[in-house]
Amino acid sequence: MLYSQDGLPFAKTKRASLSLASTSFNSGFRLDPTKLAAKGNGLQPGAVVAGKAPVLVTRAGAILTAPALAGMTYTLRDWNMKSLGSGTIPPNGVLKLEAADPIWVVELTREPQSGDAR
Repeated sequence: MLYSQDGLPFAKTKRASLSLASTSFNSGFRLDPTKLAAKGNGLQPGAVVAGKAPVLVTRAGAILTAPALAGMTYTLRDWNMKSLGSGTIPPNGVLKLEAADPIWVVELTREPQSGDAR
């Protein structure tokens, strides 16, 4: 999901974020499909073993093509919000994220241009 954090269109936003959908579950987690409710209520009645740490995660990769974001600085962050790296989105607006990297969220920022209201 790509979203503007300041409500502005992507071509004008000063702050945006990107997160990729994946899956995760506790080690040892077991589900009994026969115990699942037809209508979910946010609880998991089908879990017969809740599991424990470490949490097992399926990582996701992506190629983002968004020319409106060209020139924005990106910071790749893991689950603990530790920086994994940073750079600038090139003029073609393409940012490649590798599934092998433990990326949780991508923070995007744009420096104000001269004449921009602050």
